[in-house]
Amino acid sequence: MTTLTDLYKSRCYEKNGKLIPHFWQPQPVEKASLTLFGDDDLEVKPEWGVEPVIERILALNYHLELDVGEYVREASKNNLPDDPMVKPLLRANVADEARHELGIKEAIKTYPVSQEYLDEAKRIATRWSEDTQHYHPIVAPFSLEVGVFLNVLGMLRLAGGKELANIGARIAEDEARHTQVNRTILAHQGYKPYNPPERVRHLVWDTLDWVFSGIDIPEDEVGERVNLDFMKWASDSLIETGEAMEFDDMVYCSDHLLPFEASNSKQYSRSVDS
Repeated sequence: MTTLTDLYKSRCYEKNGKLIPHFWQPQPVEKASLTLFGDDDLEVKPEWGVEPVIERILALNYHLELDVGEYVREASKNNLPDDPMVKPLLRANVADEARHELGIKEAIKTYPVSQEYLDEAKRIATRWSEDTQHYHPIVAPFSLEVGVFLNVLGMLRLAGGKELANIGARIAEDEARHTQVNRTILAHQGYKPYNPPERVRHLVWDTLDWVFSGIDIPEDEVGERVNLDFMKWASDSLIETGEAMEFDDMVYCSDHLLPFEASNSKQYSRSVDS
């Protein structure tokens, strides 16, 4: 079983006998065509509805990455498990979110997002803040990260082309670790992550309804028909079981790192070369 100590060590390097967290450092993003699996020969077709979905993903992450960091910072002040690794992990997770926001900003410089989408994403972020304020502060970041972010980041990996697939991979690696920490905290609080409060479940669904509206990638292109229903299934599966293997089997192909929660035997070990 993966422990919180294992998770902390997985993101650290050792210096003078101390564990120092390592953080992803966002870089400028070059323009690239939207392709499947980062393969230049597999261009995304306009009729699949991918381009507006990618734009909405960037808008959503732009407004919600730092919000998640604030939720986690607030959670660190509350009743937490006794494990000494909890607070160092939460501090590192907050620092991750700031870097994720910078990475999304770099992407938006190259892949512009309409003001309409930015405004709607901001309204969604406000609703998340208002509708989750009566729950333990870790409920919101857990539900967002596992129910929304892992899905939208997976779409960047699946159909965002090389540049956005790389950003999706880097952020998703962090988010997969975050969700494991958050599950531990929620279990300590008596919550059942596989059965979130009904209001929060509807928040997840409504967010996905907006992001993935109109997408329809044919099954013969990627192995499954990727539409709104499929993405909502993947979200529910990730929340309830920590896995959505049909989706993961598609999106991990564009990079070496496993983006989603998985069994301990596979976490951060699966490789296209093995």
